[in-house]
Amino acid sequence: MVSVELLDSYHIIPFDTLAAIVRMAHKYQAEEIVTAAACRLDTFFAKFSAHATLLIEICAVESRRKWNIDWLTLWKWTEHVASVKVELSHATEAVNLARFLGRPAWVPFAIFLCCVGDPLHLRNGVRREDGELERLSDEDYMRCIRAIPVIREKSYQLVHDLLVSHHTSLFSPLSSCTQKQHCQAIFKEIVSEFKEERFFPQALTDIHVRLSCWSRLPEAIRRKRSDICPACWVRLTSNGQHELYSKIWEQIAGSINVAL
Repeated sequence: MVSVELLDSYHIIPFDTLAAIVRMAHKYQAEEIVTAAACRLDTFFAKFSAHATLLIEICAVESRRKWNIDWLTLWKWTEHVASVKVELSHATEAVNLARFLGRPAWVPFAIFLCCVGDPLHLRNGVRREDGELERLSDEDYMRCIRAIPVIREKSYQLVHDLLVSHHTSLFSPLSSCTQKQHCQAIFKEIVSEFKEERFFPQALTDIHVRLSCWSRLPEAIRRKRSDICPACWVRLTSNGQHELYSKIWEQIAGSINVAL
């Protein structure tokens, strides 16, 4: 049996190994080991959005250093913090492990990962290293199917609310703006055109990162990107997104947790 000391160390352990440890320790009622192993998974699955919020805020504060942290960087950083190596293909097993251990806080992000992973894994399940097939329950499968359009809709809402939240400030020129009235006019056009655009992100994972790191920006912003001065671009893609993201993710998590 793996020692609690190893699980409490900073040694990075693959998800497959931790999941196997949890199942074995639970079978033999080794609660200390279950708790130690589950703690790492809790840091990854239950606290991923908290890590994303922190990094979005850091990127905004440190925007002059061009700290643009994309999805892959966020993922690797969270693995490092949790000391666990996770792959998208582990999402199904993570959902089932959360149900098995009674860890509902893991479920929203694990379901989210099921939505952004291989669609065939939703339908057919995923085989573990020991050959056992992990499949979602009918209820969790339906949660994934219903969550995908919600995530897309909330991604649109995030950008919309970000623009609206800056509606007043965007029309006030920054002292550092190099174009003054020109940027004001451009921002007005962006807000107006975005309201006419039915925007959905290219990647569902975009919702977890700073707007400037999205795989595809709304056409209303892309068309005007080169017309905006650097200072105003930072304002548009940085200020206040971490607060909006936290609110939007809570709404997505809440919709996933609704009883079927």
